[in-house]
Amino acid sequence: MRNSIILILTFMAQLGLAQNIIQLRIVPVNPTVADSVMLIADLQFSSSACLLDSKSHSVNGNSIVASTHYCIGIAAAICNTIDTFHLGKLNPGNYNVCALNGKYK
Repeated sequence: MRNSIILILTFMAQLGLAQNIIQLRIVPVNPTVADSVMLIADLQFSSSACLLDSKSHSVNGNSIVASTHYCIGIAAAICNTIDTFHLGKLNPGNYNVCALNGKYK
């Protein structure tokens, strides 16, 4: 029997900064308790280059918090990047996902 994990995605970004979380997705789409789950974040910045400074994540009960921080350049060019968070095996249930994205020049 397959147990599905339903994830409720909450998008959060710092106000006033030109950055976007384009998409958050869970891999595999319908994980079972035997699957190792990943959260993949597609990000976009209005300046280039966008170099990852730090990233972290935590799973506490049914809450998942994923955070990234980027060092961006001064060139006026779009910079797209993808971050992968390896969440491991999760218990069946509903999860709230909070994705935080920050930057500095």
